[in-house]
Amino acid sequence: MPGIALQEGGPAALASQGALAGAALLAVGLALVPLGALALRRLAGPRAEPRARWGGTDVLATAAVYVAGAQLAQVALPPPGDAGLALLLARAAAVDVAAAALAVALALRPAAGGPGALGLRRGANARAVAAGVALYALALPALLGLEGTWPWLLERLGGTWKRQQAQDAFALLEGRELWAAAFLAVALVPLLEELLFRGFLQPALVRGLGARGGVLATSILFALLHGSSAFLPLFGLSLVLGAVMLRTQRLAAPCVIHGLNNALAILLVRHFPELRAP
Repeated sequence: MPGIALQEGGPAALASQGALAGAALLAVGLALVPLGALALRRLAGPRAEPRARWGGTDVLATAAVYVAGAQLAQVALPPPGDAGLALLLARAAAVDVAAAALAVALALRPAAGGPGALGLRRGANARAVAAGVALYALALPALLGLEGTWPWLLERLGGTWKRQQAQDAFALLEGRELWAAAFLAVALVPLLEELLFRGFLQPALVRGLGARGGVLATSILFALLHGSSAFLPLFGLSLVLGAVMLRTQRLAAPCVIHGLNNALAILLVRHFPELRAP
């Protein structure tokens, strides 16, 4: 999601302005958290029980395929500086496809729980999506607040914040390339990432760490995978996605929220030039 409060001034001024605006949004968002939790419980109905029966060995095998696929993609495809945005997203999706294929194969074993254990269940999907979107809408101020405060906080922690260039690149795309990149960012990549993280990884971690520990650990890993510059905002988003999946056990809900979040980021950066990197 794009940064907020980008105004005139140097990097330090921008960070301070963004942090102040972010802190205000974060305060509002945290006040809405209890309402969001209530909306999720009321709209989603009774909590669905997880069915996953895979364990650490399966998770490690899937992670190994993901890492190997990422390394192969770096060798086989052009480097980021030479590739268009659609190609970069396609490369990420190809890596996700390889890992997701293994995850699905492992989940389809009779003793593992089947498609339902991944959240691919019939019935109540529309209700789950509605509950998830309601929680996301109420959590949005907090997520924007994390987006605004994280650059300032990361610098104070000794890190270096770098704006995600793919985000700004959407502002320059037109025609078929725009539609191709948007499809990948809004539909395909969210589906694959949610299958891997909320469908496959989170249930295994919940079994070992409990509900809260599993969602927390999944969110840390999800955010770390996307780099330090996006860590805190994506950690917050992942908590929302994990909570929805935990409550509904319907993969459709986090997939829609993830895609909606990416679509919002694209629309904002395309229609509000002040949100782009100076």
